[in-house]
Amino acid sequence: MLSGRRVVPALAAAALVAVPALPAGAARSGLLDGLSRPHPKFISGTVAGSTYSPKTHVYDMRYTTQRPDGSGRFPANSVSGWEIPKAAYPKGYQVKVKGGFVVSGTDAGELLIASGRKATTIHLIIKPASTPR
Repeated sequence: MLSGRRVVPALAAAALVAVPALPAGAARSGLLDGLSRPHPKFISGTVAGSTYSPKTHVYDMRYTTQRPDGSGRFPANSVSGWEIPKAAYPKGYQVKVKGGFVVSGTDAGELLIASGRKATTIHLIIKPASTPR
């Protein structure tokens, strides 16, 4: 017991895992770049493909409004969401969407896109705010 509280053994063991020290400015930024990228949280449709460049921080994704189980399409204005890590876009990001529109706020941590009225495919591009359009 610690101060009247029990320590869960699994958590205590996890806390003892050593993380090797990295030289100042070494691979830590590469590791952060590898982990800090946009990723979908929920998609109102079926993913057709996506790419991400860790060097330019450009994320490109296409998805259809077709339901994954093949039972038809999601209706217009169905919302999809992406987690946008601040580490990947410290100065903000810009969004380009074809077949839908942004419904979240500027530089939101969770980007929300709604499908357009007649959309069958949504094409989304996310870039750092400092990148020319």
